[in-house]
Amino acid sequence: MLAQHIVDYRTRHGGFRSVDELREVNGIGDRRFADLRDLVRP
Repeated sequence: MLAQHIVDYRTRHGGFRSVDELREVNGIGDRRFADLRDLVRP
C-alpha cells in the first residue's frame, strides 16, 4: 500500500524536505509523481 510506503520512508528519513523527495518512496514512479506533485506541499 502506497500510504504505508510513505510512512515507512518518513520513519526512516524524517519528514520530507521537498515534494521531489516523493520520488524516492517505493511505489512512486514518474507517472504517480506527476499526479501527486500539485496535490502536496512540503
